[in-house]
Amino acid sequence: MFTLKPNTMILKNRNELKSLFKNKSRLSEVHFAALIESVLNKREDQFHGVWQSDRTYRKGDVVIHQGTLWEMISHNEICSHDTPGKDKGNWQSIIVPINGGMLRSMTLYQNMNTDQIDTWQRLTTVLETVKLLQPISFHWKSDSGFDPAKEQLGLLADELEAVFPQVVNKETDGTAAIAYQNLVPILIQSIKELLEQRDQLQQALQTLQTSFEEYQQQTEQRLQELTARIES
Repeated sequence: MFTLKPNTMILKNRNELKSLFKNKSRLSEVHFAALIESVLNKREDQFHGVWQSDRTYRKGDVVIHQGTLWEMISHNEICSHDTPGKDKGNWQSIIVPINGGMLRSMTLYQNMNTDQIDTWQRLTTVLETVKLLQPISFHWKSDSGFDPAKEQLGLLADELEAVFPQVVNKETDGTAAIAYQNLVPILIQSIKELLEQRDQLQQALQTLQTSFEEYQQQTEQRLQELTARIES
């Protein structure tokens, strides 16, 4: 699977790299290390850019072909005449165009080790806040770049920001984007609260049922005693 290895040093942009070679600078091992770490290594990172017909690819290599990312999934090296998209046995689409947008078929993993988190706390009592969310159905504008004919589902960023600002990102031009994956912990917590309420209701119902059965038993016993007195 296409992954980028974590960097063990600060990467430099093009201007920073160019500055290393100005004024007859004496380059050190650190400078060369920065240069190497800042560029893409096709062998290690397995990203080969645009697919070419004169190359051989191996498992895990990623190429761009017709605006889509493709990963080579065959266990054996293949000749590049196996064009991505035509031979489904050797190539697998990572990103495919859909409805004017992009559908990512790769799995997104977010680093959540506690040793990499500064401060954290458990989510509590979010159910009442979740009730404030107002899901909508909508159609994109014709000039949005997305398919305006297909009905979509979502939330309004401005409304969501007022409730859960942690999941909304606003650019300087006012454009707002929603990180829908960050709603998952909130929804999990709200489900847990619903389950806790259900358990409490079930316990209360069980208590009422037990009390009713005891009352019913006492009533039947009292009725039998009264019936016996009448008959005697």
